[in-house]
Amino acid sequence: MQIFSRKYWTPRRLLTLVAGAIFAALIFFNVEVVVGAIKQLADTNLAIFLLVPSSFALSYLCIANYYHYFFKAFNKKTSIKQLYKLVFALNFVNQILPSGGLSGTTYFLYGVDKTRKKIPAGLATFSHFGRYIFAYISYFFVLAGAFLFLRFGSDSLTTKFLNEGFMLVGINFTGRTLITSLVVGSTILIFAVFYIISKESRVDKTVGSMGRVIDWVGRKFRSGKPIFGEQSIRRTTKDFHKSFQKLRSNRKHLLAPAAFMILSTTFEVLVVYFSYLAVGATINPGIIMVTFAVANVAGVISVIPGDVGVHETVMVVMLSLAGVEKEVALSGALLYRVLAKYLFTSIGFYYYNQILKPPKTAKST
Repeated sequence: MQIFSRKYWTPRRLLTLVAGAIFAALIFFNVEVVVGAIKQLADTNLAIFLLVPSSFALSYLCIANYYHYFFKAFNKKTSIKQLYKLVFALNFVNQILPSGGLSGTTYFLYGVDKTRKKIPAGLATFSHFGRYIFAYISYFFVLAGAFLFLRFGSDSLTTKFLNEGFMLVGINFTGRTLITSLVVGSTILIFAVFYIISKESRVDKTVGSMGRVIDWVGRKFRSGKPIFGEQSIRRTTKDFHKSFQKLRSNRKHLLAPAAFMILSTTFEVLVVYFSYLAVGATINPGIIMVTFAVANVAGVISVIPGDVGVHETVMVVMLSLAGVEKEVALSGALLYRVLAKYLFTSIGFYYYNQILKPPKTAKST
């Protein structure tokens, strides 16, 4: 049979098989969680629940618009529709493969190349890198909003969270100290990133190392042949740095991409907030914002594919320590994470395969 032929198993088919197997395993080992979430839907407010997937979809649409306007700043025309599909596919890759975003970057380069818009690899890498920088910057606005919600909240839970806080590993954390710590940490990180990308040699050592790691892995499976090659990596890092220099000299081009990433993060927070509203929990949005930010930090530093279990655990622990009933904290986290992990990851898997398919060629007559 053809399926047992070595020629049949092209890189695309192998990638699809591996990704599909990991996705199936993820579902299999979390069947009880999925079933529990489905049963829980019977007790949710349907009108509010529908706002959860809607907010997810709008968040992804904002990310697609971010890429569109980012490339537009470099006079590169792109299709928002195609980028929207690519964002879904990227979500699947980042959720399934344990790479700290490395797999997502590689797949993004491939996906952008499939649009046939002649976007240099360095510019594509810089746009993808910029997405996460703008996402971190957007947390300044989220945390500012969180402080206002907490400051003017009058219920006992909000007052306790803001002023008294809770004990964790022998340290007393209040809403104020958490917000301050997150702002200071984000500021240091952003300054460190700008320090690195401000000089081409530093870009080569950091961004270039990603390509070299991929080449090292690729040589293990390609009879010693690299995927990119040193020349291509150096060209990419050079384009990356040039892209940064161009944006820095004309900062007005940053306004639209920044605005869309702020909107995307806002919709992400709304996903969590609506999830808790849907299960009947009325928690101050400020508490949700702070715990969500902390959970995201934990997810970033974890090496588990898609931070499976890490994000939910941190959210539940943080909310429980803040005084929210554990059952309520678990219900809301369960609802939005199941949607993220399974519904939207399934859609992403579909587009992942569509993008991996080779382009159709005209039949000769």
